[in-house]
Amino acid sequence: MRVARRQGFAVDETRAHAQEVRLRTFVANYEPAMHATHEGGDEALARFSLGFFGQMTSGSALLIAALMSPESGPQALEVLATDAAARTQLSDGRWRVGAPRIPIEESDFQTTALMIRALMISAPRSVETAERVARARLWLVSAPATTSVEKAYRLLGLHWSDADLATTRDAGQALLDAQEETGGWAQLPGLNADAYATGLALVALRETQGLTPSHTGYRRGVRFLIRTQQPDGSWFVHKRAASFNAYFESGFPYGKHQFSSFTGTAYATMALMYASQPEEKRHVTTTLKKAPRT
Repeated sequence: MRVARRQGFAVDETRAHAQEVRLRTFVANYEPAMHATHEGGDEALARFSLGFFGQMTSGSALLIAALMSPESGPQALEVLATDAAARTQLSDGRWRVGAPRIPIEESDFQTTALMIRALMISAPRSVETAERVARARLWLVSAPATTSVEKAYRLLGLHWSDADLATTRDAGQALLDAQEETGGWAQLPGLNADAYATGLALVALRETQGLTPSHTGYRRGVRFLIRTQQPDGSWFVHKRAASFNAYFESGFPYGKHQFSSFTGTAYATMALMYASQPEEKRHVTTTLKKAPRT
């Protein structure tokens, strides 16, 4: 919704507000556990970390990312959630994803990047916050990103943590180099490219590197998304979660593949919205080179 507003698209504000209320209500359900991390010491922190099938930190990071923006500023609930989740940081600087819900939650790169964003927006400007961000940034630089999704979140995390331009540019080039002959990105080496990995890659490159729609890599990605879009406007993304990871019916197409497809459709839509803005309105340039074709 934020991208749509920024790009000049009409938004159903009534539905958008209803979704925001729903998300805040969900976060509020865990408010007692968040307060306990302040009062109960290590045991309470461990309980918090293990909550929601071990996904309390990664889930909180996703929800905080959805609710917060630099323009609106955080509310008390997001500040509390950020502080509680921040306390689960490991000694090497990362935050763990917990029990994976592939592909929506599957990588420590994602959780670490989103926690950096949460800290930069809602945490108090303090030595502790700066140290947490610095440790996380160091982990993002040193840890091997092996998939396009990890490379995308590494790029976003470095950008949000104010990493130096050379480091961020190198991370952007590594992501761009992962683009396939089809114009899309695959979640894993050997898999077919899909809207989830492609949309995420384009959004990351646009938001961190200022990649314009005229850039060869962006044009190829847009063509891939347009070519693979379904008649109803959605994109199909095959789930990779284990068979025991059951789903509930949300009304989105594709049955057991609906949650990966919904997320892929969201990323693809954002990527196309970024491509819709007239070129003359863009002022950011990029030094990334065209990805070699393999």
